[in-house]
Amino acid sequence: RIFSVLTAPLRQSFHNTPVKMALWTTTAPYLFFRGMSIMQLESAYTDGCLCIRYTGDLDHHAARAAFRETEAFIDRFLPRRCILDFSGVSFMDSSGIAVVLRVKKRMEETDGDVFLLDPAPQCARVLRTSGIERFVAIKFTEGKAAS
Repeated sequence: RIFSVLTAPLRQSFHNTPVKMALWTTTAPYLFFRGMSIMQLESAYTDGCLCIRYTGDLDHHAARAAFRETEAFIDRFLPRRCILDFSGVSFMDSSGIAVVLRVKKRMEETDGDVFLLDPAPQCARVLRTSGIERFVAIKFTEGKAAS
C-alpha cells in the first residue's frame, strides 16, 4: 500500500463542511486477464466518514476483489458514513450494483450510511435502471449534471 497526503481540499462532504486534509490509501490495481479489467481503489477517512474512490471497470471480473477491499476499508475504519465515489468508474454492470448493495448491507450492520458520489454517465444509467436509488442515495457535486 502506498500512502500519500492529499493537500488539496477533498470533495465537499455531506455535512457541508470541506475536508481540508485526508490520508489517502491507494491499493495496487487489480488485474484480471479476461477482458483485462483494471480496478483501483483509494480510501480517505476523516471524522467518521470514509470515502472510497473507484477507478476503472467495475464488472464481474473486478467486483469480488473490489468488495473485499471495500470491506477491508470498512473493517479498518468502522465509519459512520461511507461515500462510494464512482466518478472514475468507466464501465459498470450488474456486478457493480451487487457491490453497492453488499456495502450497504455491511454498513447497516454497523449502523452506518452509504452514499454514491458522482457516478459517471454510463454508471448512473445502470444505477437508475436498477432502481437502486430506493436503497442508496446518489449525490452529485456542483457542476456535475445528473445524466
